[in-house]
Amino acid sequence: TVELARQGGTPALGHCLRPLYEAPYTAWTWAIFFDMCNRRGRSRVPLSVMVMSTAVALTGLWYWERDRRLGIPRPTLVPKTPRPDEVGVCQPSTSHNFPLARFTTTKGQFTVELRADLAPKSVARLKAWIKEGYFNGPGGIAFFRVNQWITQFGPDEYGLRPQFKELRRFDEKDRDANPCHRQPWALGTLALIGGNQMVLVLTPNDAMGTNTLDAPAGYVVKGMAVLHSLYKYNDPIDNPNGGPGPEQGKLQAPGGQKYLKDHFPDLDYITNAVLL
Repeated sequence: TVELARQGGTPALGHCLRPLYEAPYTAWTWAIFFDMCNRRGRSRVPLSVMVMSTAVALTGLWYWERDRRLGIPRPTLVPKTPRPDEVGVCQPSTSHNFPLARFTTTKGQFTVELRADLAPKSVARLKAWIKEGYFNGPGGIAFFRVNQWITQFGPDEYGLRPQFKELRRFDEKDRDANPCHRQPWALGTLALIGGNQMVLVLTPNDAMGTNTLDAPAGYVVKGMAVLHSLYKYNDPIDNPNGGPGPEQGKLQAPGGQKYLKDHFPDLDYITNAVLL
């Protein structure tokens, strides 16, 4: 309430009472505590507490329902604002005041700051994927390629989730021009590289991020250790003469999920993603 007043807003009474009437059992717990402390059992404190908590709860519920019927929005805190000197800079911010997305994987969680100031189209597409539950599907989204430089992920078995057909399309004409020009990707850069393909930078090098469409959609601000712990099958960059790793065409084809589970059982996956 104090924060909303600072913003110049007037919160609805029902929302101000929310902490009280959403946890009425707190008052009952105190009532039992007072009763137990009074060995004679003659204290009127429990009854008064119960009456007061019931009155507050009923009053709050009445205002809450009234606010709902009138369409009064729930109050929100002032969103964080990126510092002006961080906007348009192709590096992770130090303030972390950009919007965030959290990804849960089979190795733990990592958090990405979303940089619409650098790649508005990519961020909009990523948010759409998250809101529509793209990363929450059966089996998860595999980190099918992991080498010393990047991890690549995004593709899934198309036939299992036909509802994402349009969201999987992210053609060159829809992508952002790279605002970073010839500046290589930084550690933890997240980029959408076409279709439903994404990469995360595990180790920066001069060859990555210099193309005209290599716009960073965000940067990992928490959980890089999780990404560095992802299981690595053979990759032609790290070991050109080694055995085959997961093939994109096969994982996207019918039976792709089974193909990964049968031939690459130690792969790690994204199992959930949420906007914070």
